[in-house]
Amino acid sequence: MFEIKALWSTIRPDLKQDLEKTEFIDIKLQEAFRAFDMGDNEVGRDALWDVYNSGIRTLC
Repeated sequence: MFEIKALWSTIRPDLKQDLEKTEFIDIKLQEAFRAFDMGDNEVGRDALWDVYNSGIRTLC
């Protein structure tokens, strides 16, 4: 989780295109981290799958 947070905080300010997708990813990452912190691994995994399936590679 630490590595994902660090990487996202590094690249997030540089993303100027597709702000809707970027906001979606922000929300889903927060949801995933919150779920993992609460011990709900299934919800956390589902949120991360949503990020993966959102076409995150097209942001760069």
